[in-house]
Amino acid sequence: MTSKEKQGFAALAAVITVGMIGYWALRHSKKEAPLPMSSPVAPTAQNEIPAPAAPLYPIPAESELPKETLPADKSPTPHLDESDPSIAGGLRDLFGSDRVASLFHLRDIVRRIVVTIDNAPKRQQPAQEFLPIKLPEPGFLVAGSAISPKNFARYHPYVELISSVDMAKLAALYIHYYPLFQSAYRDLGSEGYFNDRLIEVIDHLLDTPNAPGAIRVKKPAPHYKYKFEMDAFEALSFSQKILIRIGFENAQIVKRQLRHLRKSLAHFKK
Repeated sequence: MTSKEKQGFAALAAVITVGMIGYWALRHSKKEAPLPMSSPVAPTAQNEIPAPAAPLYPIPAESELPKETLPADKSPTPHLDESDPSIAGGLRDLFGSDRVASLFHLRDIVRRIVVTIDNAPKRQQPAQEFLPIKLPEPGFLVAGSAISPKNFARYHPYVELISSVDMAKLAALYIHYYPLFQSAYRDLGSEGYFNDRLIEVIDHLLDTPNAPGAIRVKKPAPHYKYKFEMDAFEALSFSQKILIRIGFENAQIVKRQLRHLRKSLAHFKK
């Protein structure tokens, strides 16, 4: 897989991560320093993180959700370090066992999702080891000076996964396990609330400009990775670039589902 391709794939992973929707990284693209996947040393009195203000988008009690959307697992929320089996079970109920096995990285899945979402508005993606979604094959396809339409077909399994899921049920699964996401978010040293950050990232992705025509790319030299010919596209965050690379029709499906997810998660704003 080419360097361009993995960066391209890192953003649909943001989307599946957002709806467990997630992102594609470039094989040879410059990576940010790896983000911590385990809890940092407990803060001392001198560097203690102050208590955050009230959330902009509070998480509701499960009793406020429609009963038909609630996950089958009613057991108490496990510790973050022991949560992989529970999260994997919830994903299998939503997406099916075969899809989950073929598309997701299930080890440290909550931390992977949190790291990917938190980094979505940045220019560079997290290191590949933190992505929650497996990368597609074969590599990035170009026809002349534009992204090949055949390249968009490589993302169909992921887009079909997104389009087929009931976003209300996905939101209910996320709400059920929200304490795990908030714990992983605080482990990164972040203040505030992960759900506020998630809504912010969804809005960021929805602001991605549309590219209904040919998506033209260029290489400064044969050994360089591809770049967008339009400076306005090249200046976008890595997650927005990915929504453009997957093709206009795929991006519209992803955006539609993101709007549904946002409605489910932001409905409880006080």
